[in-house]
Amino acid sequence: MNRESQAFILLPRYGLRAGHEDPARPLLDSLPTTKTRDGPTIGRIEVGEGIPVEIIDSADQHGPRLVQLNDWSQDQIRLRAPELRLAPLVEYRRAMVRGQLQPESGQSSQRGAWIVTVRGPNGAGVADVRIVAISGNGDWRDEAISDSEGVARLAPPPTLGPVLTLLAQPLTSFWGVHRTRVSSQDPINLTLTPVDPGYVDALRFYYDGSAFDPSQGVKIGVIDDGVDEHQDLEIAGGQNTVIGEQDCDFSGADRQGHGTHVAGIIAASAHRPMGLQGVAPGASIRSYRVFPGDGWLATNYSIVKALMAAQIGGCDIVNLSLETSEEDQVVADAVEDAREHGMAVVAAAGNGGQAVTQPGSCPGAIAVAALGREGTFPAGSSAASHMSDRRGSDPAEFVAAFSNSGDVTCIAPGVGIVSTLPGNTYGPRSGTSMATPVVTGVVASLLSRSPALMSMARCRARARAIERLLAATAKPSGFGPQYEGLGLPRS
Repeated sequence: MNRESQAFILLPRYGLRAGHEDPARPLLDSLPTTKTRDGPTIGRIEVGEGIPVEIIDSADQHGPRLVQLNDWSQDQIRLRAPELRLAPLVEYRRAMVRGQLQPESGQSSQRGAWIVTVRGPNGAGVADVRIVAISGNGDWRDEAISDSEGVARLAPPPTLGPVLTLLAQPLTSFWGVHRTRVSSQDPINLTLTPVDPGYVDALRFYYDGSAFDPSQGVKIGVIDDGVDEHQDLEIAGGQNTVIGEQDCDFSGADRQGHGTHVAGIIAASAHRPMGLQGVAPGASIRSYRVFPGDGWLATNYSIVKALMAAQIGGCDIVNLSLETSEEDQVVADAVEDAREHGMAVVAAAGNGGQAVTQPGSCPGAIAVAALGREGTFPAGSSAASHMSDRRGSDPAEFVAAFSNSGDVTCIAPGVGIVSTLPGNTYGPRSGTSMATPVVTGVVASLLSRSPALMSMARCRARARAIERLLAATAKPSGFGPQYEGLGLPRS
């Protein structure tokens, strides 16, 4: 392909799929839907003498295709086939607090003279802990990963005064540490607090026990970076929709285990005395992996394809713990299409303390903000850094400092939430990524006790009925509608 080629999503001018009377339908139907191992499939849009198109992947015969087009083909489609739309690729990130996104071990150069040592309660060094230091005026930042002896080396400038913030974030099994006003002139020794799966975090404070009925067969699609095997989770299937990867590889894509953590919040079912329970324990989880195995960003095409796969797989609810600050009509159309097929779409409101981001801002999506509660995480832990002065009727409750606001549907615990992680381990995470699956679990629990709703035809009326069922349980916490929407839902 020439150097001027560019990837687009090709789809109808309006909506996600072309209906029987849509003039875009015959144009899309004229293109092949198969893909080859040798590269893109060449097709032609049947307008005039035909417009050549390189098809990388097809999500639906009458709907989205990922295509590669040179400048001439782009111009011809816009000029001669106005029934079609060329949408740009948009990238999404996990909706977890940025400071907790973990690089792989060994990325740090360990070049500095300032030594920070992290140990467990037994005195042994803890490896693979991310250490982040930020100066008081914010003009210096450095980070390193602890080695096998728990040692990380940072390189502050010689003239640097006290460091405002020092964060230690383990991959798993321990609570992180948050310290302020530490000095870069002295070695720092940190002792990590182990995670107890039975700890009463904010999730278990508000949702102690579950009324979920597994016999009703509620199906939940987790659209994320995959779900790893875990003794407290049962995965019923799924699909990898990342282009260039195997469809059947829908397990976790990275060591951080974002999707595994999300799935545990929804459906973990303890099979041993020290296990952990989700909001809807034992619910049927289908994993749709949209993040590549070697990257941090998912494309809107992978997300759209996953939403369509979840519909084919019979999911009743889909969880989207991801976000982008870009405008993306394609995913907005996919959310509407999911609702047209009877699925409730639960999405993160996003992080950063700004307006709600997509997909939470998509019409019809259940946008979830995050709250926290004092006393549900250890003092001095990294979860404490997410406290804010935005308090509700209960002075112990707060809107998470990172949580977006505006067009919010509801709010749920999202600070210091303990859940499943790869390797049959557990750990805390914070973000609207964590609040979203709480609400997904609540919806699943409510739906499991509503057989009449479960048996409804899979159409928009069913999706709206599920949304109303959730709304009826929400109770305001006194934060105000722009921060909590209808409030905290109950299962």
